[in-house]
Amino acid sequence: MTLESMVAVPSWSILDSAPRLEPTAVQLWRIRIDEEVGREGWYVDQLDPSEKARAARFKFRRDQQRYAIARGSLRSLLALAVDCRPADLTFCVNPHGKPTLQGHDIQFNVTHSGDFIVHALTRAQLVGVDVERIRPLDDVDSIASSFAPEEVADMRQLPKATRHVTFFTLWTCKEAYMKGVGKGLSKPLNSFSVSLAAGGPPRLLYDREDPTAAQSWHLLAFSPGTDHVGCLAVDGPVRDVSFVNFSGVSHAFGRW
Repeated sequence: MTLESMVAVPSWSILDSAPRLEPTAVQLWRIRIDEEVGREGWYVDQLDPSEKARAARFKFRRDQQRYAIARGSLRSLLALAVDCRPADLTFCVNPHGKPTLQGHDIQFNVTHSGDFIVHALTRAQLVGVDVERIRPLDDVDSIASSFAPEEVADMRQLPKATRHVTFFTLWTCKEAYMKGVGKGLSKPLNSFSVSLAAGGPPRLLYDREDPTAAQSWHLLAFSPGTDHVGCLAVDGPVRDVSFVNFSGVSHAFGRW
């Protein structure tokens, strides 16, 4: 099973203005951290006081940059969607740590790995997203042993030389779903199963904690860039997905 047979390789659009977030749409926004280095001050300006304080506490400059860029770009996108100032947004956090936007129907999720940050935005539909850098793993079989029985069996049938590629594709699908349902890694990895059948999108087979999940949740595997894989999980049909580069529309946020 090759990566190309499982994962969509989208064209990430460079737009002059941010597209409207329609009720049936999902927007995936990609940011390359290295392209934004030197503009951290603008991102920090979008943060609220507690986030600015947290950014300042990071020991390493790279971690500070990643946090400020991820959080500042998220606030900018959400503020544009609801027409307010980025720093005025208020977030709530569920018992498992997933944030939501207070007072609005917009759902969002954030992930970062390597040089990439990806934001997923929808209206009213629960959403999760995950991105991972594909790399060799010595203990891939040991980690995968905590997956659902069907997933473990499928992994063991693959050549060891390429098993890590399938592992990261499957992992992003599972983590995107866990984030989407709002439980994150508190949800047992073997409580649900994802199929990576060649020639089609990944598919949720079952969730023992939610018998209806397989009918309502949809997965879309994608690549944010070379040697990376990601997955979008949406509680509803995935009809209209936009892949957009954040840097292409950053000027739209200048009014703040």
